[in-house]
Amino acid sequence: MKNKLIIFILCIGVLVGAVGCGVSRREIPTDGAAGMYLRDVNGAPDKAPALRVIIIQDNSPETSFVAIQLGTSWMINFEDGTGTGYESDSPHALQLGTGILSVATIHLDEPDGIVEFEFSNNFPPDLISVKRWDEKNAASTGRDVSNIIDKGEAVEVTGNIIKIADDGNDYIYEVYASWRHNGNSRYAFRFESAG
Repeated sequence: MKNKLIIFILCIGVLVGAVGCGVSRREIPTDGAAGMYLRDVNGAPDKAPALRVIIIQDNSPETSFVAIQLGTSWMINFEDGTGTGYESDSPHALQLGTGILSVATIHLDEPDGIVEFEFSNNFPPDLISVKRWDEKNAASTGRDVSNIIDKGEAVEVTGNIIKIADDGNDYIYEVYASWRHNGNSRYAFRFESAG
């Protein structure tokens, strides 16, 4: 009987020790540079995905860049019923100015092409919408843009692709991406005409 009691106490001690020594989800190190993020119950990363803009033309090499991430509202939910999230605000794409957007600018080698959107962590959104504004209306030209922010031209999105053509004007694009269970994020890039 005494031996059974000792074995029982040892088993309880081992179980308590194993549970107590477990690493919680929030203590697991992440490596943002490598794209390794904590995942929620829906498989979402702990940060809103970055947007890579890929330019594809018939006779030119494929090029790409990372769009500028604007305002974001993001939430992740853990299996234990807890969750975490964040919100960030930013100026509208029209208020960024061409200097900031210069790192996210499309230059076409041909008159037209397609632009493909690729989201990091293999986590595409449930909804993508795109608007564009003629750069002549941007705040970088010293104009107040508050009256035209909601008047962008809708761009047709098929899957994760838009068509783009050089019509002689420069444009500022804003991409709105929404994930049903996790939130949304806005992104900006610029198109510069060759002419």
